[in-house]
Amino acid sequence: MDQIKALRKASGEAQRDFASIIKKNEAILQAIRKDCGRHPRKGNPGDPTNGLTVTDIVPNPTTVGGPASITITLASDAEVNISITMATAAKGPPAKQIFSGTLTAGAHTETLDLSGFGPGIYRVSVQAGSQVVTKKLVIQ
Repeated sequence: MDQIKALRKASGEAQRDFASIIKKNEAILQAIRKDCGRHPRKGNPGDPTNGLTVTDIVPNPTTVGGPASITITLASDAEVNISITMATAAKGPPAKQIFSGTLTAGAHTETLDLSGFGPGIYRVSVQAGSQVVTKKLVIQ
């Protein structure tokens, strides 16, 4: 039991270190990506040609209250909404919006606020204009 407790403590410390590293490097990565020699195309929010791509959620699975992030890349400016719902939505609570705002063309790493979510399987939906990308998230 002592080994299990020690491993759980080390795991928690590693997760905090991971979250700290992501936060520290997020600003650097966004600054580097900001202009990267590209000429951003300005589109209208809701433009179906905004070229939405979404990475997998990391880490996945995550722990209750643990850190998780997702990178959203847009070819043009767009209004973006991120919502999370249980995979068994018919029996679970309704979807919760965890981000809403206009993002500029380029890549944006968003830290997901998972406070209030217990263990389970969830769907994270990212909507930009008429495009929707859904990713699976496991919280342990």
